[in-house]
Amino acid sequence: MSAPVSGRGRFFVREIPPLLLLMLIGGALRFYNLNWDWGLFYHPDELNVGMAVERIRFFSRLDPGFFAYNGFSIYLVRALCDALAFFTSETSWNRGLSEIILVARHVSAAASTLSIPAMFLLGRGVAGGGAGLLAAALTSFTVGFIQYAHFGVTESLLVLFLVLLAALSARLFRRESLRTWLAMSVVFALAVGTKTSALSFMVIPCTLFAVMVLRRGEDGQRLVLRALLFVLVAALVAAAVTPYSLINIEAFRNSMRYEGGVVSGALKVPYNLQFLGTAPYLFFLRSIPWHTGPLVLLLGIAGLFAWSALMLAGREERAHLPFLVFGVAYFLYVGGWHTKFIRYMIPLYPVLILSTVWLLTKGLKRWKERAPRLLPALCAAVLAVSLIWSAAFMKIYTSPSTRTAASEWMFETIPQGSLVLTEHWDYGLPSPLPGRDRGVFRYDAMTNYDGDSPEKIEKMARLLSEGDYLVLSSARLSGSIPKDPEQYPVTSKYYDKLFGGLLGYREAARFASYPGLFGFEIEDHKAEETFSVYDHPVVRIFVNERRLSPEALRAVLAEADK
Repeated sequence: MSAPVSGRGRFFVREIPPLLLLMLIGGALRFYNLNWDWGLFYHPDELNVGMAVERIRFFSRLDPGFFAYNGFSIYLVRALCDALAFFTSETSWNRGLSEIILVARHVSAAASTLSIPAMFLLGRGVAGGGAGLLAAALTSFTVGFIQYAHFGVTESLLVLFLVLLAALSARLFRRESLRTWLAMSVVFALAVGTKTSALSFMVIPCTLFAVMVLRRGEDGQRLVLRALLFVLVAALVAAAVTPYSLINIEAFRNSMRYEGGVVSGALKVPYNLQFLGTAPYLFFLRSIPWHTGPLVLLLGIAGLFAWSALMLAGREERAHLPFLVFGVAYFLYVGGWHTKFIRYMIPLYPVLILSTVWLLTKGLKRWKERAPRLLPALCAAVLAVSLIWSAAFMKIYTSPSTRTAASEWMFETIPQGSLVLTEHWDYGLPSPLPGRDRGVFRYDAMTNYDGDSPEKIEKMARLLSEGDYLVLSSARLSGSIPKDPEQYPVTSKYYDKLFGGLLGYREAARFASYPGLFGFEIEDHKAEETFSVYDHPVVRIFVNERRLSPEALRAVLAEADK
């Protein structure tokens, strides 16, 4: 007769194998085709990160000269690049921008994959192994996590640090330990050392401290001392991993002032023009389903408020209350910003996933007797929608980048010596493909984001008359300029004229890549611009067919002012 399996043994037998399978699937989705743009820098933030990493030399030159992100992720990528260069004897790993950005993407993919077991631990603490596996599965198939694992930016690292912080907070609530306080302090410091916006994560330890003081007033003095230690250690570690945010503090402040002006709308820049007239909070709520699917958003919100209410009423353990408070506070703060990039909501997704898991495993448990099939059906529906949506989204990375495909078409189709008109503030095509020479064409830029003036309209008419081809490498300008007819009385109607053929141009080619599965595609042009503009924008190429004169073009453009 065999001996009974211990608790730890049951955990290994029942939970570890499916967790490893979920990590394998989630990791495959994240690591697949990380070189999706052939190293052509279609993501501007990645280019900034790559140039910052390129500037670093351990230990003679440590100032990254770039402070939109803090230093930790930059130093981490640099260290990995140096290690690869050392072990492979290939200096391109720490000198070539394409190679540096590829390493940064591997860091993102690895951090995003590690978030899967971290979310498992959070879910397991809510309602056991089944809840943990559900949390891990939803994390594995969240499109927002998969997409940003393919970019060498900081979102994946921030999510990993946030989930670890939440897990350590729950552990501290259940069993206070100096070691856990120190671990939480280091994780928080690494998050802040990655990006200054992670200061918002401080809501978690602050709420935890308040809950613990209220629960055990007699330990207040010791808790205060440990909270002070938390702050001290976090400050020291953050200073160590991003020293030039302090040493070069004026440049850091200037960067933060610029970023703060952009998100608040006080500083009007072309890339936040798309948010004119958008509603606070509601715009984000419409954007989130592109990253999470609709069910996680709806069930997550319901679970968040029901779970929080039961915690406050003392009917549910409060171990995860700091994480839920963070989610509410974060959305209330960020949701009111003028600039509403979809990536700003990524730190909210773990909260929504955990709240969805609670609702499906504990919150609706009284419905098990009334409708025994309801909960399994809801769980299956949430998992199915997440799985199908992630599989559909992966079509983006199994297809050539639209900008790369458009560039190949241009090299093969457009006669040499042609004048190609591009748009400023967007990626100029054709891309410099291997074995192709961009110098076979002539180029000029349509400066459509410049405020309308007689000089600008004169230049537009002249360029449109002289140009042979006009390339819109995304809908960045055409989708945002019409929202500001006051600043752009002529240009706001320009794109309607162009698309309608009134400027003498005919669309010669269009390159689009949409999420799709089994022949069905979901057009995502209504999603927030940055959901598609980096990795799968619609590229439209127009040929000057009618060859209108500058005078005729000025007349057509002037009609847009009427």
